[in-house]
Amino acid sequence: MDYPTLQVSASLPGASPETMAAAVATPLEREFSTIAGVESMNSTSSQGGTQITLQFSMNRNIDAASQDVQAAIARSQGRLPADMPAPPPTKR
Repeated sequence: MDYPTLQVSASLPGASPETMAAAVATPLEREFSTIAGVESMNSTSSQGGTQITLQFSMNRNIDAASQDVQAAIARSQGRLPADMPAPPPTKR
């Protein structure tokens, strides 16, 4: 049986991996760390992109977790770069 997992991808064209980690991944991770049932969180930043994978406890409803992740993204908007082309999408 697989753990409920969500992936968040964010892009900022032209940004270095260091900028993606500091200006995008870190604010998102701070918000995601407040979500109930997060068992692990891993992020990878590259040129112009960041991927964050969230793994939840087995008893966490993935639909509710997805809503919590979207709410966390919304809360972090003021701390993300203003020139991001779009809010980070979430996928299973």
